[in-house]
Amino acid sequence: MRIAAIVATSLLVSGCVGYQPRKGQPFDGAVGYSEKKLSAGHFLVRYDGRFEQSYGQLRSFLVRRASELCPGSLTISEYSRENGWVMEADNPFWKYVQAKVSCGDPPIDHEIHFGKPNG
Repeated sequence: MRIAAIVATSLLVSGCVGYQPRKGQPFDGAVGYSEKKLSAGHFLVRYDGRFEQSYGQLRSFLVRRASELCPGSLTISEYSRENGWVMEADNPFWKYVQAKVSCGDPPIDHEIHFGKPNG
């Protein structure tokens, strides 16, 4: 029990960053997703993370946000992974990924019954 409490406390102190909307600017230490609506069903999605995080983890967060914006099918294009850098900032280096997301067909509503109802 004591070991579990120590592990939990160390995770909180180390600043584990999970999936969340970005609140603030990345150069101020803000991490998370953001999007810009380009047109109906088309978005530019970005996920800003910490420099220590892998691009793979940031990409999985970006894909998760894309699937929330497009509950049916979606297409990801123009994917890029970058490093941010600003002089004299609280967080001068950070990683981010971004991509254009296009929504496709809506999801199938499982409550709809196909064919003629019996009876």
